[in-house]
Amino acid sequence: MGLVKTAEEIHALRQAGRMNAKVHEQVSAALQPGVTGVELEQIALRVMKEMGATSSFPEWTDFPSAICVSVNEQVGHGIPSKTPLREGDIVTIDVGLSYGGMHSDAAATYPVGEVDESAQRLMQATKRALYRGIAAARDGARVSDISSAIYLDVKSAGYETVRHAFGHGIGTALHEDPQIANFGPPGRGPGLRAGMVVAIEPVVTAGMRYTRTLDDGWTTVTVDGAFAAHFEHTVLITEAGPEILTRASSDTDPVGDLENCGELALTVRTDKLGPIHVRRMKEADRAAMVDLVHRTMDPILMEAWGRRSQPNELFGDPSAEAWVCALDSGEMVGFVIFVMGASLHVNTLVVSPSCQRTGLGRALMTELEGVARRRQLSAVELWVQENNATAIAFYEKLGFVVVGKPYFRTLHMRKTL
Repeated sequence: MGLVKTAEEIHALRQAGRMNAKVHEQVSAALQPGVTGVELEQIALRVMKEMGATSSFPEWTDFPSAICVSVNEQVGHGIPSKTPLREGDIVTIDVGLSYGGMHSDAAATYPVGEVDESAQRLMQATKRALYRGIAAARDGARVSDISSAIYLDVKSAGYETVRHAFGHGIGTALHEDPQIANFGPPGRGPGLRAGMVVAIEPVVTAGMRYTRTLDDGWTTVTVDGAFAAHFEHTVLITEAGPEILTRASSDTDPVGDLENCGELALTVRTDKLGPIHVRRMKEADRAAMVDLVHRTMDPILMEAWGRRSQPNELFGDPSAEAWVCALDSGEMVGFVIFVMGASLHVNTLVVSPSCQRTGLGRALMTELEGVARRRQLSAVELWVQENNATAIAFYEKLGFVVVGKPYFRTLHMRKTL
């Protein structure tokens, strides 16, 4: 059974995940005909060293290299070689990274130059199966719900999963319980709980599912020479849904139903300021978020309660999700923090004065309603200070009504879905 991680461990895992994504970005940028696996490994080692991270593979598995580089029919554990990659190859880069005592694990299959349509379809189907599995990794589900989601998607595309390739728990060790097969019926195995972290990794072949190991003792290949693809992410299970820790900014979601994973696809366009981009909060955003709250909310809070906003009120709930709004320049112009239970509760919604009356607040609330409906939640609700007439009028226009007073000079507003 996988262990539920502490807040400190989750913080370190997020850092290790971001670093893993950075390695993938740098290595994949160097992929072109003529480059060798050894050269790709050197890039990975350089990026890890610059970030203060190390490779997990030699330490935990005795693997002889820092990353796995598996080409074409190689299913996994490919040892980087001096053989140049060729136009039309597909190559899987698997990175295990250690930082702050925690590990992250991520893999992706990339094209080398132009590849044929059959290779493209295989890669697309494998990545889609990964995201189907991630979507099933939810608090209260069971391990084989992930397995079944992956298998059904792979089979529907006409491919096979490699049976000996398993996902796994991850944390202080690269491989922890539970094992996560890429096949089988749903509803079996250990229960999944918020705070668990797992590596989900379908390995898919265009031919037979059987493999053999080469004489190097590591590299596995398909027995019929069919191409194989492998995609993997390290995923945190939260009460709000799965959070991908190793997702690079360029990694798109082929499924489209993971609004809680990675960067959001929401852009609000305003006549005054141009596009405003909405993304998930990063650790580096905290100081700017606190500053924005002090500039916009402190006068209201001082009048209502006689005190300023406190950082722990923004970030004290580990189950909360936060979205940040930024201009093309990167300047933060707003954010929203919310929690999902029986309903979606908006803890904090702040919009910079320069972006008020531009439609940003309405767009955020509309997006949150969409999230709540997709999760089949009963309502969206929030608390607002009774002296904040502008906010009360705004929410009333959106269909919210006052349903109570939870505490001093505060209104409870609710919109039933």
